[in-house]
Order: sequence, then C-alpha cells, then structure tokens
Amino acid sequence: MNASSLPWVDIADPSDDAIRDVFAALPRRGGLRIRCIWERRGGLLAALSDCGAFAMRADPAPGFDTVTITALKGKAGACYETGRSATYLGAAAAVMDDDRHLVAGTLRVCEKTGGLYRLPPYAGLLRVTDADPDLLRRLDTDPVPFDCNTFEADAARIAASLKSANAGSDTTTAVYYPGPFSLLVLSDGSIIRRAIPVGIPAGIVPALRKRDGLLLPPPACAAEAEPAANFRDGYAAAGAGCLIENLGRAMPVCAPAGEAAVPESAWDALRDAPPALRDRIGRLVAGREPYFILTGSDPRNSAGCCPSTDVGAANRLVEAGLLATHRMPAPADACTTTVYAFAGEIDGAGPAPAFRIRTDLRARAAAELGRPFAKETDVCD
Repeated sequence: MNASSLPWVDIADPSDDAIRDVFAALPRRGGLRIRCIWERRGGLLAALSDCGAFAMRADPAPGFDTVTITALKGKAGACYETGRSATYLGAAAAVMDDDRHLVAGTLRVCEKTGGLYRLPPYAGLLRVTDADPDLLRRLDTDPVPFDCNTFEADAARIAASLKSANAGSDTTTAVYYPGPFSLLVLSDGSIIRRAIPVGIPAGIVPALRKRDGLLLPPPACAAEAEPAANFRDGYAAAGAGCLIENLGRAMPVCAPAGEAAVPESAWDALRDAPPALRDRIGRLVAGREPYFILTGSDPRNSAGCCPSTDVGAANRLVEAGLLATHRMPAPADACTTTVYAFAGEIDGAGPAPAFRIRTDLRARAAAELGRPFAKETDVCD
C-alpha cells in the first residue's frame, strides 16, 4: 500500500458525523484530507481516531490559523507473525502510534503493522526489517498468530529507562508536534501529544525539530502551551493508562459503602483463573493500581483481529461478575484495547471512564491470592 497511490477524499471543515460517514465510505485502503480552522483540530482528530484512522497528521499553515489533517484507513485486520521488527529513528525516548503500540528502540511487530510502518508518513522515523520467508509463505495457508498484548510491559520498560528531570536547569520552549504518532515520550519523561502545544526544556528542542518534525508555534498559539505532563509521574499514579488520553485524566475516587456484593461463584472463577491472570490481578491489588490494560481479542470471537488467551480469561471473570471492562473505540476487526477493574469500579458514562476503588473487593481478592493489601489511604481515607 503506497500512500501516494491511495484514493484520497478532500473535505473542508466537516462535522463529526460527516467525518464518520466519509471515512466509512472510503475503500479498505484509502486516505482522508481535511482542512479546518486551528480551533477544530482536536475534535476532528478525536473523531478520526474513533473511526480507526492511523498515521494521522495535523499540519498547520504558516500562520497556524488553519490546519490540514491527513489520515489513512487500512489498519483493520488480523495480526500474524512474520518475524518483522521496527526500530524508531527519531530523537524521543519512545513514540506511540494510533494502535497504541509503544516503540522505544526496536519492537517486534506483526505483518499488518510492519506494512503500515513502511508507508510514507513514517519514512525516516521507523525502519522495518524484512519478513522471514517461511513465515511469510504461511500467511495464506497456516498463519502464525501474533501476541499484541505488550502495552503494559512496554510502558513499564520505558518508565524504568527514563532519566530524572533536572528541575530548573533549562528554560522552556513551546512546541507543536504534527504527527504521525499520537505522542512522543522524551528522555526526561515529557509527553508531547499530537497537535497540542506544550512547553518542554529548550535544550532538547533542536534534535526533535530535526529528527521528528517538531514545530515552533507563533506567539498566539504558543500562549496556549502548558508545561508538558511527565510520564514518570503519570506512570507512578496511573500506570500505563496515563498515556491514553481519556484514561490519564481519570484519577480514581473511593467507592461509597454498600455496593452490591459479587456472587461467591466469582471467587471460584478467580481461583480457577490461569496463573498469569491471577498474578496480574494480584499486582493490581498489591500495587494499588486503579485498573489494568490488555490488548487483543477474545479467542471465542471469530472476527477478532488478534486472539489473546489473557483477554479470554479476563472476560470470563467479567462474565462471572468479578471484573468490569471499558473498551477503547476501535473498528470491529482492529486491535482492541480493554481496561479491566473490579466490578462496580468503572463508570463508563460520558466521554471518558471514571474509576472508583472498592476496598471490599480488593481486600477479598488479596486474601484469595495471598497478596498484601493496604487500603488506598490517599483515595479511601
């Protein structure tokens, strides 16, 4: 798939409904080019993200009064192993794409993602290896499944690798990142999200401008810039979810007393759960985390893109009444990101989920799993 040969549709200042209609009408491989005023860029990018667009860019005109948004369609489909890997070539510590893959250094990728990364929007930013010939030949007859469920592990590795910010050692410069990644994580932990002006230490700006296409906004737009959020701080508070915009703002509160109890059969299901899932729930409780995140589809869903035994096991605990879920928007046959917490801890109403901590369930889970439990005194005091 070559972006220059794709069928492109141009549209000016569309409504969110128009974006959904036009994007849905694109062929399986196609592109959308939108021209809008500066103030509308965030809402239009969010609408495109919900549609399943990838490699999105928001390139401002010289005066930053208007923006041209480009987005590609074509990331849906199954994930299969062909031995490919992708290496990030820019100046940030890590990047996150529109499928929530975190690339820091080199990352194993499925054939679908490897194909996307070879498209022009990623030229000079990612290098993709050739496929293994034997695995490539098996795609049509006996494809090897690919495990996409690495988001939390990759985030933990990145958080551990970052250096501490040296507060007050550098002046701050307002910058603007047009894309194609949804965000950059810098070596000091600063997070730069696509199309949102932020202030970062001036000393790291030149390399990012040269290698990642960072822009310096004019004074009127630079005035919108707030200090960049820091991944080290966000990870300590909310785990990997701090990178997902709607989750990162959702700080948990204490659930009121008197919540409905889960059935005793739910605890039987926990005892019978696979060791890997029991361990993840144990870490959720012991680490006082608000939720955990899995990527992939339930193996029972024949239309799922990347079957995951972890997702299937977690979904069985949802069905048993122990866990609750919030699924991030994605096309039916694209990689699914699912947030899990205990029953009654997720309020999915509104544009973003809200989280509550149920100490009754967490204390019981800790006892069942033989894990330490400390009441979240900063939330439930």
